[in-house]
Amino acid sequence: LSRRQRQMCIRDRIIRQSSTSVEDFFLLWPEDKHYFMNRTDTAFIAYKIEAGVALALDGPRGKKAEFAELLQEFITFCEQNGWTPAFIHTDNEMKDIMLPLGFKSLFIGNEAMINIPAFREKTARSKHFRYVENRAAREGLKTEIWSPPLTAVQIDQLKTVSDAWLDLPGRREYTFIMGYFDPEYIRKSEIIVLKDGAKVIAYANLIPSYMSNQRSIDHMRHTKDMPSIGMHFMMKKLVEHLHSQNVKTFNLGLAPLAGITELTDPTITERLLAALKTIGSRYYSFSGLEQFKNKFEPDWQPRFILYKGPPANLIRASKSLTKAIALPGPNNPRSKILFGTSLVAGLCYLSFLLARPLGIEQLGLASELGAEGASYNWVFNGLDIVSGLLMGALAWSGLKQAYTPFKRWQYGLFAIGGLGNIAAALTPINGTMNLYHASLHLEYPHAFFSAISIGSICAAAILYIRGAQKMRIIKTILVAGLTSTTLASILMDHTVYAGQVQSIQLLLLGLFIALIGAGTISNKD
Repeated sequence: LSRRQRQMCIRDRIIRQSSTSVEDFFLLWPEDKHYFMNRTDTAFIAYKIEAGVALALDGPRGKKAEFAELLQEFITFCEQNGWTPAFIHTDNEMKDIMLPLGFKSLFIGNEAMINIPAFREKTARSKHFRYVENRAAREGLKTEIWSPPLTAVQIDQLKTVSDAWLDLPGRREYTFIMGYFDPEYIRKSEIIVLKDGAKVIAYANLIPSYMSNQRSIDHMRHTKDMPSIGMHFMMKKLVEHLHSQNVKTFNLGLAPLAGITELTDPTITERLLAALKTIGSRYYSFSGLEQFKNKFEPDWQPRFILYKGPPANLIRASKSLTKAIALPGPNNPRSKILFGTSLVAGLCYLSFLLARPLGIEQLGLASELGAEGASYNWVFNGLDIVSGLLMGALAWSGLKQAYTPFKRWQYGLFAIGGLGNIAAALTPINGTMNLYHASLHLEYPHAFFSAISIGSICAAAILYIRGAQKMRIIKTILVAGLTSTTLASILMDHTVYAGQVQSIQLLLLGLFIALIGAGTISNKD
């Protein structure tokens, strides 16, 4: 085994044997962490290096008698490498261990720990939850528990909800301290869904737990049109489900800055955060999240960031944490490559625009520029082939992450459009009659493949608009223009007019090739 594989085997064994937190799963996944082991392989620290800061998640796991020595070795290891150590999301017990080692603490919020038997006995019968139950019944809401492994259809439905949630202001995916929407991760999760009729409008997934009597959730996502009591109803039903499994404690997650105004001996920094919470409530509902969780009457347990050195190190740790939890977005290298590929594919498709710079007088259909014996025909045919190949590559990238049927159809049609473009460029051009009329006759193979290519791209563009979330009106107008020019080309018998209309049509096709290809970056529009 490699050193990395050996470490993963050890950490898995330690977590399974001595897990102390329902969220220990995030020490294992996402797989963006390094592991510092003690000499006897009985304890470890999970960490990530970002901008010169070693961000350790929670604290050591494993044999508690080894923690003090392990921590000192980790601090020395960080100093030798010029890193500033910081421990993220630690509890009171870890705080008490770390303060004698020269660490300072910053309160970041409280986690809502629900005593399930007490909730069932008292809180679930409160006036608030009676109202929630009655309104949910009136509105026809219901919940379902989906057990792993989830089917492709179920994942598709959850992906639709997740995408809708991510389109809400201020929402994005994170990593390191929580999970992002990964089909394999979701497939292995136990899920509760909220349904309005047959439509899934919200879901939450239970984090895999190594403690039989405790559970917690990761995602808690919903569509824009979910009723206001929807999340209250779904969480109540989830607690009832956990009660049926003899689970005693349910962690409803962290409420940032919750309880910060009630600290008995706050530091200057914590006083500042309390003021920022009051000011920031205009822009972010700190109190709203806290009030939601308070309805479940939880036991609030504090969480801290532990850091060494002057306050400037806290600022460094905060900036590093922001970078560490950010899931790579449109600026990562892969996204740049896909975006560039989509632009090149669209431009290559518009090779007919090179006719004027090359001194060629274009008459009739643009495809005639690639006819045998035409000037620079190898340029136009070659660029058509390149465009088709790039479309195929982009379609393959899109299909690998397409989790809704219409997205799969969109990229499938896009791939057919690319293959049709390649086939059209490689077949001879016979006659100068209308492209679509000629496509009905087998003696005109070029026109036949061109019609398949254009028709497939047009259909992909229509599906692209169906899933569009941004600039939908403008994109719909462009599709309308593409549809009308395509219909006009079918109805025109004279190539001189068809050529003029086709120029507009090809410009729109090239634009949609670039747009659809760029959509493969995140499978969103």
